[in-house]
Amino acid sequence: VLVGSHVPLADAQLECLLAEPRCGGVELEVALLAQLLEQGERGSTLGPLAALEQGYLLALRQQLAAGRTPVLFSSRGEFQCASTAERRQPQPPLQPQLQQLCNGARQRKGPGLCGG
Repeated sequence: VLVGSHVPLADAQLECLLAEPRCGGVELEVALLAQLLEQGERGSTLGPLAALEQGYLLALRQQLAAGRTPVLFSSRGEFQCASTAERRQPQPPLQPQLQQLCNGARQRKGPGLCGG
């Protein structure tokens, strides 16, 4: 299950999922991922970005191996920019990275479940 937005309904749905013993949460640290993506565009952090992705894949696979449904969720709250100018700059979309993580963790073919 993927919960990416931080609107109140998604937050409530996430809370219910994480309270379910058959689900296991894996938090995607949006600020760290955004920082690595920004630096990666300059060609300087492909190693750390790949290492971060591998860590998330391992956490998702551990949830599956334990018989739980993994719930990949982004950090709660709005991403804070350092300045108004930075806020106006286009940010790299996180959706491709989230989809790549979900695809990498799946052990069988079939639809994934996405919310938020």
